[in-house]
Amino acid sequence: MKNGKNKTPLERLRGFLAGRRQKTVLLDELQRFCGGMEYEVFHQAVRELETAEVLQGIKAAGQDFGGLSRKYKIFAGRLFSAGTEQIQREIQQDAMSGLLDFSWYYRQSIDCWQQERPWLKKLSTYLRRRQARPALASVQQRSYEIFGDEKFLLEQGHALLSHVGLQEAELGIGGQPDPLMLAVNSRGLGLPVCQHLVVENKAPYYGLLPFWSQSDFTSLIFGSGWKIAGNIQELPRQCGQPEKQHIVWYFGDFDWEGLSIWHSLSGLSSMEVRLAEPFYQEFLNYVPSTGKQNQQKNPVALDAFCRHFSVPTAERWRGILQGKGYYPQETLSGERLQKCWEEFLDEAGKFS
Repeated sequence: MKNGKNKTPLERLRGFLAGRRQKTVLLDELQRFCGGMEYEVFHQAVRELETAEVLQGIKAAGQDFGGLSRKYKIFAGRLFSAGTEQIQREIQQDAMSGLLDFSWYYRQSIDCWQQERPWLKKLSTYLRRRQARPALASVQQRSYEIFGDEKFLLEQGHALLSHVGLQEAELGIGGQPDPLMLAVNSRGLGLPVCQHLVVENKAPYYGLLPFWSQSDFTSLIFGSGWKIAGNIQELPRQCGQPEKQHIVWYFGDFDWEGLSIWHSLSGLSSMEVRLAEPFYQEFLNYVPSTGKQNQQKNPVALDAFCRHFSVPTAERWRGILQGKGYYPQETLSGERLQKCWEEFLDEAGKFS
């Protein structure tokens, strides 16, 4: 698998466009993403995307000195056409279940398909062999039955199901999600926009709790790793404000799993999920830890994460993971958490 530095300019631009929700993009945005790239190389990569009909210039926006349109319309379905053909061949080879919707993978790098294909084969086998209405089971029981791992659906399995458009109820998983573990602040309940901070682990939760209550945030949430992906939808009702707008800020470990959790949440349509950038920025003042080499890589999540930072900072993030480094949330002491919290409030304040 190619890392960020070894990807060609065309692959880098495809990855950037794949993670973009808007249907248009300015040439200036593409150039900022490719900061440091020679114009001739950048020009050729954009022209290739035009030829592949991934980008279509908007004439009214004008052109730059090299003849590139200053604004483009994006045709996301054409981004990974070669990869789409490979995916479709392998779907047939594996006799995948017709209950699975693979369209999400057509919009991603082929790496995503290759990483998740072994799990999809297990899921497909279960769907093809199961009874029409399987007996209800706990999420742990069904996870073990399908994947041979009782924790899979409690962890990265949430993202896998969302990628193929499948709900837990369709797998015969009964019961109700565990309630969110959160502290509610009455000061934030009366505001038109409810803001929430989710932290992945217990240490930052208790580290932030003493001075968090003096803010206008509605809640501070202990996400408990992947568990947050299964119960975040309960947030508006659980804090008693189902009719209001909710903005969720996320701060987790900087490792492959932490990135995947955040990226899974960022795809929610029911509420806006944002990255609590000051906390991550503070990590870079410390030497990264090493280990966690067996975590599943998620280059799409990394690309989406890096777009929140300048190009030099994004390259530092990529280099840390490439060197098998990571930052646990415990890197930040209580004092450093408070400093980041104060910086973070300045950023979040414009939404209150």
